[in-house]
Amino acid sequence: MNTMGATSPQRDELRAKYQAAAESILQRLSLQFTIKAFNSLDLFDLGVDLLLFNPFDEDFLASKKCLFRPLPQGFLADYFVDSSKVLDGACKRLQFPDYWPPSDPTRLVPVDPTREVYSYLKIHYRCMERKRPKGHLKDLSKWDSIGSVTNPFPKLPVVDADYSYERPYPSPLPFWDYLLVMQPSTEKGDTVTAMPPIQLIISNNTTAEENELLHGELGPIVQAVHTRLNQPGFEKTSFFPVQVLSLFEPRHGRILQARFQPSGRLVVRASNIWSFEDKRNVIDLFLRFWVSEPCDAEDYEFSVDEDSLRDLSQVLSVLSPRPAVDLFKAEEDSSSPGSLSPFLPVPIPSLGKENVHPRSGKE
Repeated sequence: MNTMGATSPQRDELRAKYQAAAESILQRLSLQFTIKAFNSLDLFDLGVDLLLFNPFDEDFLASKKCLFRPLPQGFLADYFVDSSKVLDGACKRLQFPDYWPPSDPTRLVPVDPTREVYSYLKIHYRCMERKRPKGHLKDLSKWDSIGSVTNPFPKLPVVDADYSYERPYPSPLPFWDYLLVMQPSTEKGDTVTAMPPIQLIISNNTTAEENELLHGELGPIVQAVHTRLNQPGFEKTSFFPVQVLSLFEPRHGRILQARFQPSGRLVVRASNIWSFEDKRNVIDLFLRFWVSEPCDAEDYEFSVDEDSLRDLSQVLSVLSPRPAVDLFKAEEDSSSPGSLSPFLPVPIPSLGKENVHPRSGKE
């Protein structure tokens, strides 16, 4: 059965269930706008199951638990960046100096470490090549960056690292931002049809802990699924997997893969937290997932992830002892906290088949 070309009562039921679950999570996030991060128990209560995955586990990568399959380990060994072919203005991105803490008094201008990492990642993605067989890494990618015309996140910023850093919304939370929003596509002649999966590269100007999700990680994941559910052109599927390359301080990151299960719960799998001080190995890992192959909706849409069928006692057994961090206590006479959150559902304009558009360049 072709899930992109048919409808079914089961699919319609799942879409309605996911819509309600996403709106519930977004609404509750808007009412907890001072919470920096949510531990496993907080997430369980929100309807979210946080599981860990090993990005080097071949059994996991070959299973249906893996939603985005990366390039094989060792694939990039023959790839390199020829600095003589890099424009002068971009050469500085090939320099990855030792970490300077933002509070270092010797620095005249604080450095945003997440954007420094992203710039280093991006120049390698764009410029890595191999001689035999000749080719560039970016040409292997099936992902297109989403510009303002086809942006699936109305009223939310999609800001590239080349531009000035903008705070997405007034909030006591740490800065977070979309660095890149991508979707895969298929081509037929000059027409490009966008596919349901979404990949995000997100920066959070704070630190993260394992067994927790940052507000600025969970919110964008749910917003992506919610927007896809309401976006014209994607009515014939209920499966909207999301992958996030999450960058945060001091110069660390992790990989997240998420989907709603037929139970209505959101399952988020997180890799370990990696330090980009181990430049080549970690850069290779993130690049392999950046150029990953999204899974086939036809095989995954109605499948159930057995690992997500946990009860509260299992969650408590792996729960980090740290409570959720409330960055400040809202004053009793403050205005409605919901007005400060970017995660409230936003109206999706009807623009016809938004997932069909002319070919544009890859990021």
